[in-house]
Amino acid sequence: MKNKLSFHWRFPLFKQECTGIMHAVDHGHQDPDSLQSALPFFSPYRLSEGLSSLLRFDLIYLDKDKLILATDWLLLNKLTKEPLLLELDNSLPAGNLHQNEASAIFQMIGLNDPYLATSVLTVSIEAINS
Repeated sequence: MKNKLSFHWRFPLFKQECTGIMHAVDHGHQDPDSLQSALPFFSPYRLSEGLSSLLRFDLIYLDKDKLILATDWLLLNKLTKEPLLLELDNSLPAGNLHQNEASAIFQMIGLNDPYLATSVLTVSIEAINS
């Protein structure tokens, strides 16, 4: 049976400053001064809060004073953009998946760190009649 899976950032990661920081770091802005100049429309407070959230959820880490994105970030971000259609053997109930079910899905689609994915994304499933 085909299923439509939707992925959403958990609070507070869906905030604009978190998304902005991740994109800025992905484009080479890897220190606080560079982030501030790349994202001037966010106050230093909002950038600090966003960066703190991203560090707490392990989406970004520090390496010798440089910000580094988690290896799965690009795929995680892509998953939040549009639903994924998957053929699943077992019929899961519609609604939000539990952590162990979501982890199995993340492993199936090839994420390096399914635990990270389950901590930063919620997954909802909907059966599709084909």
